[in-house]
Amino acid sequence: MHKLLERRASPRVRFVGAVLVTADERTLTCAGGDLSDSGMLFFPLNAAPATVGETVSVKFTLPRLFRWLSCDATVVRQALVHNRRAWAVAFEDLSATDRELLRVYVAASQIAATPASQPPLAPTA
Repeated sequence: MHKLLERRASPRVRFVGAVLVTADERTLTCAGGDLSDSGMLFFPLNAAPATVGETVSVKFTLPRLFRWLSCDATVVRQALVHNRRAWAVAFEDLSATDRELLRVYVAASQIAATPASQPPLAPTA
């Protein structure tokens, strides 16, 4: 189980995509914010409140992945981000295969976000 105060335990990247969240027998459509292999931040499209510590079901897909990733998650934070209500969740039961997919996606996104115009750092002797 994740500590509720744990924040940004893994590298995160911007995530643009739909996220379906089921909480208390209601399904919310959300917009992705950021993503890591341990959790994500998303924005509910309606002003739905969350309770820190609440368990929700999360379902989303990655670009060019033709299936849903689905798991339970714990709400670890609710805040206003850019004047919009946001929820941060920690994944609880993500399969090893799906966690590896997320690690690869995050790593590839970080590489893609690196400015190509900057030369790599080299040791100076």
